[in-house]
Amino acid sequence: MAVYEYRCRTCDDLFELRRPMSESDAPAACPQGHADTVRLLSVFASAPYLHSGAAPTLDAVLENVTHRSAGSGGADMLTSAGDRQALVRFLKSIDRSTEPFTVVNRPANLCGPTPP
Repeated sequence: MAVYEYRCRTCDDLFELRRPMSESDAPAACPQGHADTVRLLSVFASAPYLHSGAAPTLDAVLENVTHRSAGSGGADMLTSAGDRQALVRFLKSIDRSTEPFTVVNRPANLCGPTPP
């Protein structure tokens, strides 16, 4: 048995179901009975975060100014607590239908040398 996270597209409720892996792609109604739900790519099981495990939650990752401004030349784009909370909500909402972002201008040397 595994735990799967879902989001209802009708009422925006987040919920979990415990079910066999063989039923991982089976439809799942939300607790209010709505059938239009989507399985999320769970982040709950991947904590703690950061290479050292120093951040127990996604909120804690974003509280760290050094990490949230890495590769930006020191510009902190998430000084607002509300913006950080919105980002955490977004990260928790990512599912298979979420379109990937295309990074056009990656900051130089963010994760090593920029490829040619």
